[in-house]
Amino acid sequence: MLDACAVIAALSNEEGSDMASSTIIVSEITKEIFAEAGRLKANYRISLADAFVLAQTKVTEGILLTSDHHEFDVIEANEPIRFLWIR
Repeated sequence: MLDACAVIAALSNEEGSDMASSTIIVSEITKEIFAEAGRLKANYRISLADAFVLAQTKVTEGILLTSDHHEFDVIEANEPIRFLWIR
């Protein structure tokens, strides 16, 4: 999964952009993802978009590609969500 920081890095050819895939896959937001996004949003100071990308990553057992330590370090320490840091 890519968050906004990873997409911007890829589009701007910034450091770490080589890790971002050029393929974008749009998937359905299931009830499970919706519920998990709500739980994450209620428990952490994150945007709704971040809540959904985190929920999608968790439910699908994916890896979130990001550089957003400010938002996600606390989540990485407390949730079973895998991160790949590009910076």
